[in-house]
Amino acid sequence: MAGTLNAVGGTLDVTAVVVVLVVIFFARREWRIGISMVTSFLVSLIAFDSLKAIVGRARPLDAILAAGGDSFPSGHSALAAALAVGIALVVRRVWVWVLAIVWGVLLAWSRTYLLVHWLSDTVAGLLLGASISIVIFWSVHRVRRREVNGPANAFEHAGYPG
Repeated sequence: MAGTLNAVGGTLDVTAVVVVLVVIFFARREWRIGISMVTSFLVSLIAFDSLKAIVGRARPLDAILAAGGDSFPSGHSALAAALAVGIALVVRRVWVWVLAIVWGVLLAWSRTYLLVHWLSDTVAGLLLGASISIVIFWSVHRVRRREVNGPANAFEHAGYPG
């Protein structure tokens, strides 16, 4: 099971899912959702790659399968969380949130079970991806709300940020 999760939670597979979702959202003219989805994916990718370069933490020595690069944070976990939370924010159903959480926990477990990450790497990856997705989707929603409703107060109306 851990090997399967490792395979389907990899960067290429998550990229393929994001591309398919973005194409679907763009075809439905849901530009903001598509842009939010691809942006949260790309920002998560850049963030975990940057953190890996800055922290430079070595992977566990007894890995069951080969993994390249540094360990902290887990890229698999970050991208899985960014995608799952993005989907949950769009669908907005409790069962989707439950599936998103289960997916993230299972993927984090698989990375630690295979000894390619420390537990703290996977937790940090989950928090990184999820928080990036939440911030980006919230920001896009906030911009949309301002466009529809206009400025929230006299300061915003005068051009000052709210």
